[in-house]
Amino acid sequence: MRAPAWLEIRAESADSSEGVTFLKTHKHIQVNIKPDEFAKYNSRTREGKAPRAVNDLGVAASLRAPWLVNAIKEVLSKTPLPTRWGSYICVAKSHVDTVSSLFQRMETSNLFVYHSDDSTVSFVTSEGPFWANLDISSCDASNTQFVFWALLEFAPGIFSNHMLALIDQCAHTCRVGYGKGNLVFKPKKFFEYSGSLLTTLLNNIASLAIGFHITNGYTKRSKAATEQFVKDRLETCGWKCTLQVCSKIEQVQFLKMSPCRAVDGSIVAILNLGVILRCLGQRRGDLPGKGCLVQRARAFNAGLVRGMVHAGNHSFLRTLQTKFLAHRQREDTVYYNSSAVEGMVRSENQVLDDSSVRARYDISSCAYEELCSLVMAADVGDSILCDATRKIMDLDYGL
Repeated sequence: MRAPAWLEIRAESADSSEGVTFLKTHKHIQVNIKPDEFAKYNSRTREGKAPRAVNDLGVAASLRAPWLVNAIKEVLSKTPLPTRWGSYICVAKSHVDTVSSLFQRMETSNLFVYHSDDSTVSFVTSEGPFWANLDISSCDASNTQFVFWALLEFAPGIFSNHMLALIDQCAHTCRVGYGKGNLVFKPKKFFEYSGSLLTTLLNNIASLAIGFHITNGYTKRSKAATEQFVKDRLETCGWKCTLQVCSKIEQVQFLKMSPCRAVDGSIVAILNLGVILRCLGQRRGDLPGKGCLVQRARAFNAGLVRGMVHAGNHSFLRTLQTKFLAHRQREDTVYYNSSAVEGMVRSENQVLDDSSVRARYDISSCAYEELCSLVMAADVGDSILCDATRKIMDLDYGL
């Protein structure tokens, strides 16, 4: 996508004395409305996610100083911030070993771990560890001018002009509607447009600011007092945040992963079961390939399961591997040849304690076995709804 955008920009700037600026990639930023996301319905609050504006800068905007943005992200991820309270750690890549080591540290340390608007925190209390997950509500729309200007502190000297150019992209003129009835306006303040390279950086700054605020002045106290301390601090942090207190370490969630006990007692990061359930058996649009729909659907699910190498070595994933990968499947020129199911579970993936997998969702062993049995018996067109799926989807997605 960027290759043709680069050619287009060069062609447009060939006769221009200004050269390639990457700023005036569009006359206007078209404002469209993202429809209500029905899949985000929250059964507890009985509310859905409100429609939001989608203002796309376009692909060409991503060609403006990506090297600077990448450098700042790398510095943040390689420079943990140790303080008297504890450490603030930015995770750039969700590698399972990295997240596993952080989950292990959260059992004994004061730690604030974040990536974009996703963060989790651990406190050492007088009664043991306290854990909580944090989420910034409508993060893209709630970042104020302070967050944008703070980026200039990350790009001093000769780099400031490049950062200013990236920030200026977030103040482009907008157009609402099409044809004669459209409305054109220029925002008074910066707006986090879709397609901006600054999205992750802006959210990182917001999360880090919240992390500093909710931990500032903390001294060791009881778990209940720690919870109240965090809630009180969130009231004045400047963002509307959702706080999920964890009664056990398995309920900690970061980048769609949660800690789980291996059979040897160590902590391993695994993919949340809700992510697996949500992606399997669903596809918007036509299935790839031609011919029998049933065979194409099975081949599609097999491809998804093949990609779950680091999802976690537990009974549920082994059930999926047995169902979809234990025999050779062919659909036109698409092959899934995985006769040895054990090969999909790499040797470095520790065998997990299924009771720890179940602990996150408060699922009984019978309900867990029922889910595995239903998956093995299901065929194309079948829907699975049981106690386990309800609890998994309610916790991971609020469905």
